[in-house]
This record gives sequence, structure tokens and C-alpha cells, in this order.
Amino acid sequence: MTILIGIPCLIILFYFSLPLTAFFKSTDIAPILRVLALGGIFSYIQQTTTGILQGLGKVHLPVFNSIIAAILRIPILVYLTGLPQWGLRGTAWAYTLGFFIMAVLNLMAITRYTGMPLDLQRFVLQPISGGIGMLLVFHFLDPVFGGQMAGYLSEFSIGIALYSAILFINGGVTFSDLRRLPWLGKFLPP
Repeated sequence: MTILIGIPCLIILFYFSLPLTAFFKSTDIAPILRVLALGGIFSYIQQTTTGILQGLGKVHLPVFNSIIAAILRIPILVYLTGLPQWGLRGTAWAYTLGFFIMAVLNLMAITRYTGMPLDLQRFVLQPISGGIGMLLVFHFLDPVFGGQMAGYLSEFSIGIALYSAILFINGGVTFSDLRRLPWLGKFLPP
């Protein structure tokens, strides 16, 4: 669920960074939002995997992994933020790297302690294929809707609908997956 929801969030924040920052009259931070959008998916995975490790009784591992990520992130943060050409963008890249490191370390620990291999096709390739479809919708519809807020909402809706359809077609999401969701599963036939 984390990846299935995180991919469209990443794409929306990345693709629409300029209009989203313009809404707050801060278009100069659009490149920073793009970097943080990329880091966001790793932050989501980091949070989810931390909960899984805690549920497995390995409460110390997320803390240890966080320390490792910080040890690697802090020098990069200081260096890149201090460079005039990087500034806040360097800060965003350093945090993205930290999220990535911790997410990878947590995933490796889960694999090691559960013996469950990561299904890269189901958890990476299928959602990314849906994300590519969503990006194509945004690319082709953006000029049509002309940059209005109602147009963006229409693009989001069409993009998410196509993303969902692709996931059903490629098997990224099945009806048995939907039945397990408490707020939706009770409405679906067995």
C-alpha cells in the first residue's frame, strides 16, 4: 500500500511542483519540492518498514539504521548546503539520500529476519508502469487544461484513474487485495 499510494503522490508533487509552489507564491522552491518528492517515496517506505521491524520485535534496528543514515547524511548535508550553487537543493538531496539509506537498510533487515524475498515486479515494476501511464496523462493533458486549478484537479483524477486501471490490468492490485482493506473490503463480494 505504501508504494501504491506513494508513487502517485511522488508523481503529482514532482510534475506539478511549479503550479503547487506558485499557489503559495514561492515558485523559486519548485526544484526543491521536486527533490523532496523523490525522497518522499523513500520516507514512506522508511516509516512503514520501521513499523514492521518494531512489530517483529526488532525495535533497536530502526534506531540503528537511522543513526547510520544520519552519519552518512550529515556531512553531505553540511557540504552541499554550504555550496552557493546547491543551497537548499543540497539540503533536500541530503535528506533524500538519508531516507533512501534508511529505507534500504530496513528492507534488508526485514528480508533477513523474515526470510521473505522482495517481489520487485509487484512492488516496484507494476506501480512504476502505472506511474508512467499517469505521467503520460499529465504530459498530454497539461496543455489542454491550460494551467487552471480545476484543470489540475481534472488531470489528477484522470491520471489516478489510469494509474488504478493499469495496476488492475498488470496485476499490481487484485480484488483479493482490495477485500483486505477494512474500509473497502466489506463492500466487495467474496
